[in-house]
Order: sequence, then structure tokens, then C-alpha cells
Amino acid sequence: MVSEYPRFFSVSRCIVLAGIVIIFAFGGCRSDSIRLAEGEEPLPDIVDFNQHIRGVLSDTCFACHGPDAMAREAGLRLDTPEGAFAPLESDSRKYAIIPGNPNASEVFRRIISDDPDYVMPTPTSNLSLTNRQIALIKRWIEQGAEYKPHWAFIPPQRPEVPKVKNRDWAENEIDKFILEKIEKAGVQPSSRAARETLLRRVSFDLTGLPPTIQELDRFLADESADAYENAVDRLLASHSYGERLANEWLDVARYADTHGYQDDGANDMWPWREWVIHAFNRNMPFDEFAVWQIAGDLLPNPTHEQRLATGFGRVHQQSQEGGIIGEEYRVEYVADRVMTTGTAFLGMTMQCARCHDHKYDPVSEKEYYEFAAFFDNINDIGQIPNKGAAGPTILLHDDETEKLIGYLKNRISAAERDLENQKAYKRNDFRDWLQQPGLREKFNTQTKGLYASMDLNTIRGDSAIIVQVKDSVLTGSISGSLKLVEGVNGNAIEFSHGNAVNLPRRFAQFERNDSFSLSFWVYPPESIGEVPMLVKKGMIFIGHPGYDVFLFDHRVSMRLVHGWPFNAIQVLTEEPLTPGEWSHITVTYNGSSRADGIEIFINGEIQTVHVEHDTLFKNIMIPSDEPRYGYQDFLLGHRQSFEQLRYDGMRLDEIRIFERRLSEAEALILSGKRAELDQLLALNSNELTRGQENILFSHYLLHAAPDIDAVKEDLRNYRVELSSVKDTLPEVMVMEERLNRRTSYIRERGMYDQLGEVVYPGVPSSIMEFPDEFPQNRLGLARWIMHDDNPLTARVLVNRYWQMIFGNGLVDTPDDFGNQGSIPSHPELLDWLAVEFRESGWDLKHLLKTMVMSATYRQSSVMTPQMRELDPNNRLLARGPRYRLPAEMIRDNALLASGLLVDKIGGPSVFPYQPEGLWEETTSGRHLTTYYQDSGDNLYRRSIYTFWKRTVPPPGMTTFDAAMRTHPTVQREHTSTPLQALHTLNDPIYIESSRLLAERMLREGGESLDEQIIFAFRAAVSRKPNRQELDILRELFEEEYQTYKDDPGLAEQLLKVGEFPADKQLSPVDVAARTILTNAIFNLDETITKL
Repeated sequence: MVSEYPRFFSVSRCIVLAGIVIIFAFGGCRSDSIRLAEGEEPLPDIVDFNQHIRGVLSDTCFACHGPDAMAREAGLRLDTPEGAFAPLESDSRKYAIIPGNPNASEVFRRIISDDPDYVMPTPTSNLSLTNRQIALIKRWIEQGAEYKPHWAFIPPQRPEVPKVKNRDWAENEIDKFILEKIEKAGVQPSSRAARETLLRRVSFDLTGLPPTIQELDRFLADESADAYENAVDRLLASHSYGERLANEWLDVARYADTHGYQDDGANDMWPWREWVIHAFNRNMPFDEFAVWQIAGDLLPNPTHEQRLATGFGRVHQQSQEGGIIGEEYRVEYVADRVMTTGTAFLGMTMQCARCHDHKYDPVSEKEYYEFAAFFDNINDIGQIPNKGAAGPTILLHDDETEKLIGYLKNRISAAERDLENQKAYKRNDFRDWLQQPGLREKFNTQTKGLYASMDLNTIRGDSAIIVQVKDSVLTGSISGSLKLVEGVNGNAIEFSHGNAVNLPRRFAQFERNDSFSLSFWVYPPESIGEVPMLVKKGMIFIGHPGYDVFLFDHRVSMRLVHGWPFNAIQVLTEEPLTPGEWSHITVTYNGSSRADGIEIFINGEIQTVHVEHDTLFKNIMIPSDEPRYGYQDFLLGHRQSFEQLRYDGMRLDEIRIFERRLSEAEALILSGKRAELDQLLALNSNELTRGQENILFSHYLLHAAPDIDAVKEDLRNYRVELSSVKDTLPEVMVMEERLNRRTSYIRERGMYDQLGEVVYPGVPSSIMEFPDEFPQNRLGLARWIMHDDNPLTARVLVNRYWQMIFGNGLVDTPDDFGNQGSIPSHPELLDWLAVEFRESGWDLKHLLKTMVMSATYRQSSVMTPQMRELDPNNRLLARGPRYRLPAEMIRDNALLASGLLVDKIGGPSVFPYQPEGLWEETTSGRHLTTYYQDSGDNLYRRSIYTFWKRTVPPPGMTTFDAAMRTHPTVQREHTSTPLQALHTLNDPIYIESSRLLAERMLREGGESLDEQIIFAFRAAVSRKPNRQELDILRELFEEEYQTYKDDPGLAEQLLKVGEFPADKQLSPVDVAARTILTNAIFNLDETITKL
């Protein structure tokens, strides 16, 4: 209710005449006897809060007097008994609700008032209560105003199966729950559907395809008692079952083949779709199905398949624009995962609590962000590359490639063990080496493997920088004004106001399998944040591939990146540099693709580092066939970025690059501490500490142990071979945790940059408390969702599968089981099914078989005049389901009936017929601007495999109300428009299917025209036409035959539609006339309707 309770007792209301005061209690109100409108349902004897009252209060009162504390007016809360029964904030002598006394209850007095200044809801709210609703509230208060917990938040218990009169009608427990209500309504269930109708119905429901004529004949010929059950078992065992169930799940998971938003580039998520299909086909227990998708990567030693399953959390929309704020979009992706998880498993509108407490359900804004914290630690940054997948990802490979990868990994591990063993064996040789004369000279290795050095002392003014690269020179350009300052040894470069040194892309091209080192002096600025020093990286819109050394809050960090941050390694020193002082940095990398392969030395001393990222499994250099795409020049003091890097006064000097690892001893020498090294060399071996010995030993292994070089070379060769395999493999987006947990916050008003209170992973306590023994991560969340005591999950799932089978759910708001949702039409049946599903081990095939084996399901869908009047929406379920088929089934029915359907499971998405120029006219981004139609078998795959571009979905699907796949959809619309008929009459796939079915009529349908018509009708509609239908179709054929006989060229033109070659053995006129006939059959209401 929209209310301002302080107005109850304003001065103007208190200073009134005594007579008016008396009238106040009785006048200005509707009659105490509330008359129901004609035709309104009479009041129940006992008014139940959940059944009769909660929905009324939620619709008309909770927006201002409900869970949302910020929106609550006058301090009045009506969604809890504590709030409703408490003294009013404005007058402690009065109460909103006084159990047993409606006339003394301010709520009731307000809703019956005729005074526009007093009545609730206020006239400005445009809300009102019907007489029946008012009467219900009155009787509820009279009966004690008993509040009850929301029905959906009470864990389901298996109810007692009701006793019914017509026990012989029931096939299983479902029927007894249904029959109980039918009998109370004083009606009878419908008769059994015709056998052909029933087989067609169950075939579509369980496989998404109609029965073939052969399957119809076998079923009709089987007169055994278990014929129908055998057919159901056959359908459940069919691989088409997995495709049918997957199609429903793809709507829920908002699956598409592109990223969405403006640029809408392609992704490679079809392997996840294939996993879903196979999971349904092998009847994976639904609790596992859910846990794998929410947190498969967090299971102990997760398999490739378990990690692939988490693609569920990554098939949302993602932006590829280069200029976006990554954090803004990352927060949007987290919100998407919250919405999708809440919708898919909980049937809750969690997203309504993103900006404030939920206005209708007991979910606070804080609880929303606690729930979001489960998904806030995914290792992504909001910005995704223009090419390739958005991380985190896994590689897609077949079994043979997987074996090869496994073999190479084993060889690498063996070579690494061999190398470590060789090093251990070399300790004694090393001690002998220390005794050799001329030891000091053995450490003069500063020029060994030197790739490049920069002599800054030769620079004058803004002239170009000359870099010595081995035996040649390279010229670097300067961006902005070059500022030379006093360095460690002569000139140094100072970087301020965005100036930078740029060296060509071919400079310092090191791959992740190469060992290399960077050495330089740095003078850090006072400013904190990120300060680039040596950068060899591409731009963010290609994932920042390359490597760089930079300062972060004065600490030194190095990264090697294929795609940031998911396919990268990074370490960060524990100790910061001192601003305003020169420090020497040596960074060395061993080619292992691991973070522990990076060592950082500051002033010659090895540093303790924190591993920030440690997953690098693809190349870091941009392929040479992409000469400028995304850049990858070598930069000093800058990096390619759309961000403004604000720092001034950073200086660099004495830059050297080595194409090998450097030892700690060499780091000492390069930092100007040769004297310290000489002191070590002057000591006897028995005088060295273990740490001092290791400094010298690492140098010995690099430069004086040639017999282990062969092992190093073998190791590198195996790594290169593994890289060459992995670099060619496509990537699939998955979920994966960051190494270091991201801090989560309440985002005030849902704004990404308005950080409020820090929060930790949690769940709405009104649903179920989070068990202490569960980990506070996505795995814990998944187990909480599928926990036996979670009151929502099982109900939500069985309701959605009931909807799939019967057309409407027992709760007809499948996306909202909260206060604004509908109450169940059969609450006991819903609970029975929920418990049955859970106790069956979450066996989905068992659940669906139970539904389709019921007598309720097997009823005729014919609506009698009595039931049209009494129950037009079939909430009693006194007849079978009847509704238009989904878009995919309409198309697949035509393909199967014609013989065109290619029965192949899985694989990449395909590009069937589509109106010419559609993408070209409607695409605004840089990707997929032209539609390249497939040919051959790919034109005739099942519709689930059609390529789905989010900004331009397949028009044949959306015309028939397919989900847009931009957000989770658990209930499609059912519309009837002229465009639908135009589509099935004219789209090439329907014309071609009609032609192929016409050819089948001539080859397989029999000798006579009537036999051929019956054949085609059975192929498309699954029954024989009646005499009137046969006469009409025969007359249509004769008219069309004459038309094409008179104009054979017109027939030839019709037969050219579609790529499948025409049968040259058949008369074009015969085929063309029959094509029009079969096209008419495909356009019958019965053909596109589940009866």
C-alpha cells in the first residue's frame, strides 16, 4: 500500500467536531457487509494466508509496506506478523491489524474508506482491491489474521496421496491428485486420446520430433498392455531425447553463438551445448548436472568435462568494444550470473534486490551482493578480446589430441625430473670447479647471449634512439617530448606527460618457451598505481598478448600473457622500491610457462614474490600474418591502452636484454656489485654459507655444466611441441577462480563504482541457512542449491518440466516462486513430485516417464463447451495438453517428414537458409556482418544447431516466439500472427521440405493419389486424413496440377527452391502439384500444434 502514516493523525484530523469523530468510525466507508460482484467466486470457509491473502497484500501493499526498508512508508511493514501487529509508529494506541477485530484494524478501515485522502491504496497508486479481496481480508482478520511462512520457503514433504472415487481411471499417483480436484469441481476427466495422437504428443514431448510412419505402424499394431510404455522407454532411450531436453536448457542458460552487444562477435561455446545434450542422454542425475555447471571447476581434481560444464556461467552477453570500462561490464556479468542462477534453480527474481531490498520478497540488498560474491571471483576483467574467446577458457580437443597432450606433458615432467636429478649430481663437480684457477674470469658473462642494449649517452635532444641488436642496429621512435636527465651512468630518459620510446614489433620477439632476461635501472616516481617500464604487449581488445615489466604501487611485477588475465602468468615482489632512488632490476624467465619460472632481482638480490596468475597455455606473440592487428611494439615508459596512465618522473637507464636466463651472480654484476661477488669468490668452498653457495652454483649450472645442456634442449623441444599442439586448438569459455580472492562490495544503487560495505559469500537466509560445513565458494553454493532442505530447487525444476509436458506449470509463473508469483494449482501434487524427483536420485527420465505415463497426460485435448466455460485455461487438467509447437519442432517436423533431416549429434553451429541481406542490413558492429549460408547436410540439421546471433537471431525461430537468448528464459510466449503463416508458406526450408515430401509421395506413397495423400498426411500430421480432408486435398492437387501442366516453366521454377537436387526420374509437373499440396499440409493448424 502506498501510505504516509503520519497523516493519520495530522492536526487537521485531530481538531474535528465530535459528531464527525463519531461518524469517522462508521461513515465515509463502504458498507460493513461487503457484497461480492456477480460471478465472483464465493469466499472459502477458512481463509488461508498463503492461498488467499499473501498475493493481495503483495500486489497492493508490499511496494510501500514490504521487505524493502528504504521504500517503506510510515514504518509499517505488512509482510511479517511482527510488523503488522505492532503499534503504529505514529500512534502507539493503534494497530494496522488487530487479530479478530477488522473494524479496529487500521488496514481494514483504510481499504474500505471512500475518503480519497484516507483510502489505501491511494488513488495516485492506480491500485485498488476488489470487493472479494476486501471480504477475504475482513474474514482473515476475523479468523485471527494468522500469518504463515511463504509456501515456497517451506521444505516440501511428501503428502499423502488422496483417495478418489474413480480409482480405476488413475494410472499413477499424479492422477489421484488431479482427480481429487476434478471430482470436487463436479466434472469428469476427458476420454483417452487417440493412439496416433498420443504417440505424436509423447514423441514431440520427449524427443522434439514426430513419429515416423514406420513407428506409427509398429505402435498401432502392438495391442499389448505395455505398448505405450514400451514406446515411452524407446523415446527416452533415443539420442533425440538429449537434444529435446537441451533445447529447453539452452533457453534457461541464455545460450547463443555470439557475444552480444554492439560488436556481437562469434564465440566457440557449442562444445558446452554438446555436453548438455550428452548429459541429458546419459540421464546424469540432476544434482550433478547442476553442481557441475555451477562449480565443476571446484570439484576435487576436476576433469575436462567438469570444467567444460561451467560454461553455463559464461554464455551470457559480453562486450567486445575497445573503449568500455572493464569493471563496469564485469559487474554486469556477475549480475547476469546471479539472475540466471536464481531463475534456473530457485525461481527467484534475485535481480530485483540489486539496487535496494527486494520490494516483495525477503531478499535484502546485502543478501543479493552476498549471493553475487560467489560469482565475483571469476578470473575475468569485463573486457573480452575481439578475436578468440573471453577467459577463463579451456582448450577444445578430441580424444586423440588429448592423448598427445597427455604424452607430451608426461615427457616434460620426466625431463624436468631428469634435469633436477642432474643438478643434484653436479654438486660435487661444482665444488671441484670452485677450486680451479681463473675462477673470477668465469663470471665475466655479461655479454653472453646479449640480445640488445641501449646507449642513451649518444642521444641529444629529441633525436631517434639507436639500439644495438646483436651485430646490427635498430632505430626507435619517440612519442612526445624526450626528456634526458642525469642517470646512473650518463644520460637517462625521464617519462612524463605520456611520452614514450617505441621500438618496432620485430624487436625482442620472445615466445613463452624461450628463456630471456631484462636488465635496467629505474628511478620510480612518487605516484602509486601502475607504471609501465618495459612493455611488449598488444592492446586490450586482443587480450594484451606479450610480456611486460611494470611497477604496481612501487613493487616490481612481470607478466607473460596470451589473454589477460585468464591465460597468463604474473609475479609481484613483496618489497617495494624506494621512490626517488635509483634501483637496478633484473628479471629472468626460464621458458617454462609457469610463474615459478620468473625470478626478479633488485640491486642484485633475489626477491620474494607473490604469484598473482599462473595459467599460461598458449603463445604470447601475435602471429606474423597479422602485421599490425592490435599492435605489439616494444615500448619504454608506456603501453598500448585506452586508459590514461597518470604518472610523472619515472626514469630508465642502462637497458639490456638477454636471450637467455641470467644467474643471481650476473644480476649482482649488472647491478654494480661486482665487488660483493668477488668477496664470495675469495672464500674457500667450506667457508660459503648455503645461500652463498647457491648463488655460485646457479651460475655454474648455466655456464659450466655443458653435459646437462642436452637435457635442457630435450625439455625445451617437448615444450615447443606441446605449444604447437595447443596453439591451434579453439578455446571454450568456462568459470575459474582467481588465485587471490577479489574483495566484494555492496554496489550502491547497483552502480559498479559506488562501493559500499564489504560483503562475503552468502545466501538469503529466508530460503535456507548456509551450512557451516560447506565451502564459501561456488561449490558450496551449488550444494546449498541442491540440498535436500532447500525448499525451492526441486519444486522449481519439477514445475518447469511439468510445464514442458503439459504446457503450463502447476505454478504458472515459473520464473517467480516469490510473493508476486502464482500459487500452485495443485500444491500437494507439486510437493509430491518434488520429493519424488529428489528421492529418485534426481532422475529426470524417471520424472518425465511418471508424467507421460499418467492418465492425466493421456487424455484427449478436445475442449467441451462445459469445460471452455468452467476451466478455459485447463487449470483442473481435466483434458490433455494442447498448444502450438515450439519454433524448433515446427521446422524439424517438416525436415523429418520430408526425409531431409540429418540425424547427427553435436558439432559446431550451422548456417541454414536465411533471408538474403538480413545480417548486412541489421549488423552495426565489426563482426559477422555478412551471412555465409552453409550447404549440404548443414542445411538440414536439427534446429538446435542453428547458429544463434544475439543481435540478429534466426528469423524463422523468433517468428514462432523462440527466446532471444539475451537473458534466462523459462517460459516462451505463444502468439499467433500472420507472419508465422507467411514464413511456413514461403521460407525455402518449407518449400524444399514440401518438394521432398512430394517426391516421397510418388516413390513411397502408393499407386493412387488418395494413397499418396494419406502417406503425406501421416508423415506430417501422424494420422490419416478424414474423408472431408481427403476430398479438399484432392481438389487442391487437381487445381495445381492443371496450373503446372499449363505452364511447365512455373513447375521448373518451383522445383529450383532449395539446394537438395530434384529427382530427375519424376515428372516436374507431378512433383510441383504435390509440393503445393504438401505445403498446405505443413501449414495446417494441427501440423504445428501439439494435441
